Amino acid sequence: MARASAAVEIEAPARLHFGFLDPSGGLGRRFAGLGLAIEGVATELRLKAASRSCVRGPESARVRALLARFAGVWRLPPVEIEVVRAIPAHAGLGSGTQLALALGRALSTVAGIDVGTAAIAAIAGRGSRSGIGIAVFEAGGFVLDGGRGEEGEPPPVLARLEFPPAWRLLLVLDRARSGLAGEAERQAFARLAPFPGEWSAQLCRLALLRLLPGVARADFGAASRGLGEIQELLGAWYAPVQGGSAFSSPAVAEVVAWLKAQGLEGIGQSSWGPTAFALVPDEVSAARLAAQVRRRFGARRAELEVLVVAGRNRGARLRCDGAEEGA
Repeated sequence: MARASAAVEIEAPARLHFGFLDPSGGLGRRFAGLGLAIEGVATELRLKAASRSCVRGPESARVRALLARFAGVWRLPPVEIEVVRAIPAHAGLGSGTQLALALGRALSTVAGIDVGTAAIAAIAGRGSRSGIGIAVFEAGGFVLDGGRGEEGEPPPVLARLEFPPAWRLLLVLDRARSGLAGEAERQAFARLAPFPGEWSAQLCRLALLRLLPGVARADFGAASRGLGEIQELLGAWYAPVQGGSAFSSPAVAEVVAWLKAQGLEGIGQSSWGPTAFALVPDEVSAARLAAQVRRRFGARRAELEVLVVAGRNRGARLRCDGAEEGA
């Protein structure tokens, strides 16, 4: 048993998912994804021992459902759970996985249970398709996972790179729309045509010989081109279940078209969206672009939100009885 804590605070970062390298699994390993932890958008929980369990704050219903899952496996004391802030749900930012991992880690800490992140994910029913959420919870950074094998084990992390600290991502969110999740997501995958093997080969080539070296060497041009080319291929495949577009939100697609006209290359949609991203070389350029997007689209596209975020090269932050520890 690990040492139990009376009070726990945890912050888990949002992530961007840049796409799968082989959604059909022609070589026996399906999916294999690329992703990045980001600063500025996170789920934050506070837990403390109580006379009876209670939950308050945003996403309370999801927290109660997760609490029931964990309580079905672990012997838990009564706890008071406060959701201080939550990653926007069904926006392509990994909200479900990060909420589950944050709650599981916090509960296990309060109860003095020694358990790994993968085991927490399994109890919560997360991480079966992509390993990105677990990896960024543990260590942040830019991640490549190796996909799900035929045995059904969690996708292994093949590479984890420090994201260049000067680079920024311009995010465009549509608050009026939700990305696919759960059964709707499974049905969408079922309707898609088998992913061509030659497309997967090209995606692997772009990832291993352009995008990852670009990130590792802080070569913005190479990383931006590689990311954009990967997204172009994947967007064409997803389009039939997204109304014929690479983007699930028409409003976001309109902004993306304008960003591409400004010369940006590293553009795409995170997961099922509706959040889109654009890779930008520095804070000043990103702030200027964000201001231009707000001026140009804000009045007639009130549903849009524009954010500038940095990559996050650390995982979840955990504080136990006031002292910071690794999550």
